[in-house]
Amino acid sequence: MRHQMLLGAPLVIVLFGVGCGRRTDVEGAKTHYRLAMVELQHAGNDERSWRAALAHLDQSLAKHEMVEVLATKAHMLVMLKQFDQAISCFESILQHEAAGRRRCDIENNYACALAAAGRAEDAHKIWGRLCTGGDYLTPEVAFVNRGRAYLQEGDVPQAKRMLAEAVSIAPDYVDARYYLSTLQAADDSTSTRACEIRQC
Repeated sequence: MRHQMLLGAPLVIVLFGVGCGRRTDVEGAKTHYRLAMVELQHAGNDERSWRAALAHLDQSLAKHEMVEVLATKAHMLVMLKQFDQAISCFESILQHEAAGRRRCDIENNYACALAAAGRAEDAHKIWGRLCTGGDYLTPEVAFVNRGRAYLQEGDVPQAKRMLAEAVSIAPDYVDARYYLSTLQAADDSTSTRACEIRQC
């Protein structure tokens, strides 16, 4: 399963069984985390339920800081477009997470939050490492996220290059094929209109 997140795109939250930080009321923290998950199961697009879940996550973190709670909170903050707070959560997680696949997943999501917050240059640096570093098991996801960011910046040639690279790595990756074919169709449409204009 591929992980991605960018401007409302789906995200599979990577949950970790590793705790971090101070040890206080672990059971209370777990209870509030479960309550947050119950709120989210029924939330849909109800922002009140999302905010109630977020309050439970904050109570959980106040009792005992756990990486899975921070990851869930970071994802929710992105969905609520509270990017600076989400970035802060991702940075806290990255302080506790060693190198490897999990860290790469977190860095990808962190880069998506940075891009959504208007910090595309920082996001591109992270995605650049993920695309070429070798530790990330799904570099095609970083290529797609990077391509989508370039597209939002208006850099269509770079977007196409990133999406084509994603397709070359993972030919069955539907998101990569979709975005690339959409850009190619837009080019074909523009070319057709240009030809029609010239024929007049």
